[in-house]
Amino acid sequence: MSLFIVTISHVLVYQVTGKVTGGNPTIVDEIGCGLGCASIDWRSQEMIVARDEAIFVCGTEGRGNCYAYEGEHLLPSYFLYMLNFCCTIGHKSSIHTHLNYVVIISPPFMPTASAASATVRNFVARSPNPNDSDITKVTVFEPENKYVAYSGTFTHGVREVISQWGQIYILSSDGNVRTA
Repeated sequence: MSLFIVTISHVLVYQVTGKVTGGNPTIVDEIGCGLGCASIDWRSQEMIVARDEAIFVCGTEGRGNCYAYEGEHLLPSYFLYMLNFCCTIGHKSSIHTHLNYVVIISPPFMPTASAASATVRNFVARSPNPNDSDITKVTVFEPENKYVAYSGTFTHGVREVISQWGQIYILSSDGNVRTA
């Protein structure tokens, strides 16, 4: 059994059971992440680390897959994977896992009609006063098959994402709960 330790500059793994118990943690990756931007994939027993550059998957042996996310498309960075570097995907305030999905929460931002994201452009088109408040974007994607399962906007921000009873529940800062 291993314990992942994620700091802003490293991903480390500490052997909790077995012959090497009690040793120093091993650096698995030289890339860490901000608070709330790491989550364990319980199915594969790997750590998912979200940074502005990409989403990285780290196992006990080192960094695995790397995904770039642009707008509504999840792009595996095959040509840059050999260099262990990925394309820009944008800011994240937190990530969560649900079954085989990864949920990305963006920090609040002001929506514009010229945004790269179709979800944000649709929000601006439907909203009578889109510039009155900032929005938070929630994206649910499935990395194995490389598709976006859900993308939505929240005008009052996102307080928490709850994975329970086979659903993803999003608690907004105004106290409302929506399913994704």
